[in-house]
Parts: sequence; C-alpha cells; structure tokens
Amino acid sequence: MSKEEKQALARRLDEGARLLEEKKKRKQEEEEEKKVKEAQESKKRKQREDEEEEREEQGSDACLVKKRRYFKRGCRYQ
Repeated sequence: MSKEEKQALARRLDEGARLLEEKKKRKQEEEEEKKVKEAQESKKRKQREDEEEEREEQGSDACLVKKRRYFKRGCRYQ
C-alpha cells in the first residue's frame, strides 16, 4: 500500500468512528428525552387520578374510595 492509500484508509476509519460516536450520542439523548416525557406523563396521570379520587370522596362513598386508593398504592387501610 502506498502512503496515500494508508492515509485515505485512516481518514475513512476516523470518519466512521466519529459517525458511530455521534449516533450513540444522539440515541442517548433521545432515550433521556423519552424518560423525561414518560416521567411527566406519569406525574400528570397521577395528578389526574388524585383529582378524580378527591371528587369521588366528596360523594357518599368516601369510605370505599379511600379503601381503593390505599389498595392501589399498596398501603394497608386501617
């Protein structure tokens, strides 16, 4: 192999390595964004469920609602 061919091959290898690192970095950023989005959705869902339970507690079956809430969260109802 001539000197120019070796240099061209080295450049291609460097370019490939750089592209792989960029791809990994992009994938990691997407996963982080996905986790943040899921956390926000979970928080909104929990808040919505809590508001729904509060409205139900205002009704006549408040005791049953409390039991269901404790059961959902894994707590013992006393």
